[in-house]
Amino acid sequence: MSRGISLLDYGKESNRAYLLEEFSKNNIVEPKELTKSSKDKVLWICEKYGYNHEYDMSVSDRVYKNCHCPYCAGNRTLVGFNDLWTTNPTVAELLEIKDIG
Repeated sequence: MSRGISLLDYGKESNRAYLLEEFSKNNIVEPKELTKSSKDKVLWICEKYGYNHEYDMSVSDRVYKNCHCPYCAGNRTLVGFNDLWTTNPTVAELLEIKDIG
């Protein structure tokens, strides 16, 4: 681990304990093994809108840029959540019919 405060300590000492709550158990590392400025991508849990899913993002993006779930933000597509067939099936059908769209 490089020098600096660990994600575990940062989450406990700051007002951002949600970082530890959203840190996925499917990661192969623990929050104590990462610094808050780590560029390593890890899995985070998002429970927004009642649709539990995971996404990967670097620790430093979560800590310093205050980035959150890219699926909920509309920056990534997750089948069954924010894909065209889920959000607008009528338009998706038009795209599938070659004569129309």
